[in-house]
Amino acid sequence: PVLETYAATRLFLYAVDRAMMQMPWVESSTFMLKALEMITQDQVLSQKPGVQAFLFTDPHRLIRPTIPDFVEQIIASSHSLEDVPPEKRARDRADFDRDRDKFLDKLVGQR
Repeated sequence: PVLETYAATRLFLYAVDRAMMQMPWVESSTFMLKALEMITQDQVLSQKPGVQAFLFTDPHRLIRPTIPDFVEQIIASSHSLEDVPPEKRARDRADFDRDRDKFLDKLVGQR
């Protein structure tokens, strides 16, 4: 069956998310762990503006506090969804889960 634009977009973004999770993040993680170790052991270093920016204000920083469901929470609380009945949202979510599972099963075989 042909997917609706909404379902195709969600499926694409889900695939991108899964692919990013499989990337080799070891180098970044090792660097961050060593940097954090140095920062926590040296109070003078930890107060330097560059270190503060590195940890808290740089928009491209590698460490960011996140909530796993944050994106879903933003979408769920969006004013654009106020006109969408809860039944339709639940149906769309169920359809997405079904389509995602079918797609992944074809891609990688039975899970």
